[in-house]
Amino acid sequence: MVRPRTRVTPEQSSCLIPTSQTGRPQSSITTIFHCARLVRTSGSSSPGVATLIAVPCNTVHYFINQFIDEVPVPFVNIVDATLDAAQKASPEGAWLTCTRGTVETGLYQREAEKRHYTILTPDDDGLDQLMTIVGEVKAGRLSDAGIHYSEIAEQLMSMHELPLMTACTELPLAFEASGLSPSIQISSLTALAEASMSEINKLEPALS
Repeated sequence: MVRPRTRVTPEQSSCLIPTSQTGRPQSSITTIFHCARLVRTSGSSSPGVATLIAVPCNTVHYFINQFIDEVPVPFVNIVDATLDAAQKASPEGAWLTCTRGTVETGLYQREAEKRHYTILTPDDDGLDQLMTIVGEVKAGRLSDAGIHYSEIAEQLMSMHELPLMTACTELPLAFEASGLSPSIQISSLTALAEASMSEINKLEPALS
């Protein structure tokens, strides 16, 4: 009997944890560096080369921010896009629901501080819950993820009634499965998509 293997997408927070052998993070970011070099070497006007870069993963921006200025094409930053959407929807602030890696690297906190924008982060237990939810989405267990996201959303909003930034690209899927009102979500996926389309519209005259 052959049993099918279930593929589970790896969680990018593990890329931020140093390995015992090298003392450096165990990261798949090499691929992104390689793609960036190709774009930089080829030039944005070459056939088949990207004219815009958008990366639908929040945590991995920790690495991207280290070299993206060297890439000669526009880059749509998911952190900037999500905070832009949050400030527009809720000027008084928002909850940051995301991976532990995103919180511990301060990706959102640093940018929010520059903007004088208030973001609240879950406590350690809350981050553990969110990491469980991310794992459930990656494993295809959306019903479980929805139930658990609804639970943490209730906990957070009982403390401060602010909208929830789903700042891990698995979390909008959990939110959708939760049955919560869409009005309390600021989706990083939606924010990235809308910011990317806006940037493409700006580029269209130059591309034609």
